[in-house]
Amino acid sequence: MTKKQSLATASVKETLAAATHKPLIELLAVPEVAIIKDVRTSYAYDDKTNERTETIVKQTVTAIVGTTIDDAEQITFDYIGTPIIDDNLTAIIGQRVQLKQVSFGLIANMVNRRFVGYNATGFKLIVDEMIPVPKPQPQK
Repeated sequence: MTKKQSLATASVKETLAAATHKPLIELLAVPEVAIIKDVRTSYAYDDKTNERTETIVKQTVTAIVGTTIDDAEQITFDYIGTPIIDDNLTAIIGQRVQLKQVSFGLIANMVNRRFVGYNATGFKLIVDEMIPVPKPQPQK
């Protein structure tokens, strides 16, 4: 069995070539549980007035994953599920969540807000659902 590749360092060309035989979820290392560290909200803009609306487009979440301090890693993913309202942001920071319904995207290269292509390495993790997970109880 081949080792799963990191989301940040996986070669797009090689991974997509291998994806003809296997689904991407079997080729890329996707964490099951994460501890939320930060949430940033992106809002839609009105095309006519160029003003921000109250519509949430996505939320970018920074989280810590791993089972020990040695394999701990920081990841960033886009959360497109039910928006986390500002009142709940402080409650979710530091909470353990299970990542459900994940998909992947290519990382775009942007220069002055203009698209100039995709990165040759790395995939963007897109999460549709996060489920709170209770903290594990220490063994006695």
